[in-house]
Amino acid sequence: MAQPTAYHRLEVTVVECPRYPRGRPKNNQERKPIAMEYGLSAEILENEEASERRRKIAGCFVLLTNVDAEGTDDYSAEKILRTYKEQYGIERNFSFLKDDQFVNALFLKRPDRIEALGLIVRVSRLIWRLIEHAMRSELQSNKTTVPGWDNKPTDRPTAYTTC
Repeated sequence: MAQPTAYHRLEVTVVECPRYPRGRPKNNQERKPIAMEYGLSAEILENEEASERRRKIAGCFVLLTNVDAEGTDDYSAEKILRTYKEQYGIERNFSFLKDDQFVNALFLKRPDRIEALGLIVRVSRLIWRLIEHAMRSELQSNKTTVPGWDNKPTDRPTAYTTC
């Protein structure tokens, strides 16, 4: 029997497969097997409870904000998410925050530490964007290009392509 994984298990059964002689049997005569062969039938079964837990984790959406959830402005999580989704620049600049490897590696419980991490991420991203802006401005003023991802010349490089 195969080892089950966290989300699936394999159910294997032995199946008899009779082997018959060539040709059709005579009228009103039964087909008689000349040999019995054995095969394996496998079925993959999903562990629905574990899969559902994983789907919920994968469906987690992390938002870092300094807007109060309570108070005079009363921003709900839904309103913050809608505002966030309407901003293309934020989506492009902070999409790495949605990566499972990044989010699942964080084990911050205290609000002040989460806020500090958010500040560090924002400042880091600001520096990243300033590097891109400086590169693009310099290339534009000199009317030159640099090799991009696929070695094609570009005048709008990203900071990632220069790393």
